[in-house]
Order: sequence, then structure tokens, then C-alpha cells
Amino acid sequence: MSQTSAGLPQLNFGSYEPQIFWLIIFFILLYFFIAKIVVPHFTQIVDGRKKAIDDLYSEAKILHKKALTLSVEYEDKLKRVYQDAEAIMEEAKLESADKVQAALAGFEKSYKVNLEEKAAGLNEEVKKFKASFDAHKQDLVLAALQKL
Repeated sequence: MSQTSAGLPQLNFGSYEPQIFWLIIFFILLYFFIAKIVVPHFTQIVDGRKKAIDDLYSEAKILHKKALTLSVEYEDKLKRVYQDAEAIMEEAKLESADKVQAALAGFEKSYKVNLEEKAAGLNEEVKKFKASFDAHKQDLVLAALQKL
């Protein structure tokens, strides 16, 4: 064995130049691969994601404005519906109060007529009783006196 082959091969200074040459070639190729293929691909992905996020954010803003507009319109319509319902209820109250008053007036009228008829019938019965009593008054007084 010769002196040049003896020892550790990684410490053999004669093989450094080709290793350095291929190392530089490898790093240059790796640099161009990363710079021309990998970085543009990642840049394209990041830009696409950023554009998608911006588009979704813009759409969300538009939808939020629409939602606020619809909410305001809903509140206005709901307020009008409550006002209409209150007006209808007030009108129904007045109408039912009128109907109750009319029914009560009709009842009072029929009650008075019925009461007057009953009072007239009762007065007639009282007159009949008085006439009958007057007719028998003398007989009753004589019967009462005879018992004493």
C-alpha cells in the first residue's frame, strides 16, 4: 500500500477539488430549482389563497350590509304590524262595545216591557182581589162579629 492510499479517505486532499466542483454544481442546480419552480409555485398558492380570502371578505361585507338592511326593514315592518294590530284591536273594542251597548239597550227595553206587563197583570190581580174582598167584606165582618 502506498502512502496516498493510507489513512482516512475524507482527509485525502487530492479528492477535494472534484467534491467541491460537484457541490457547487449541486447547489447551483438546487438554487435554480427552488428559485424557478418551488418558490413561484408557493407564491401562486399564497396569492390564490389571499385572493380567495379577500373575495370572501368582500362578499361577507356585502352580505353583512344586506343583513343590516333586511334587519332594519324587518323591524320597520314589525312595528307597522304591531301598530296595525293595535288599531284593529281598538276598532274591535269599539265595535264590541257598541254591540254590547245595543244588546244591553235591547235587554233593558224588553226587561221594562216585561216588567210593565207583569206589573199590569199584578195590578189587575190586586184589583180583582180588592173587588172580591170588597164583595165579601161584609160577610167576613159579620162572621168575625158572630164569633165574638
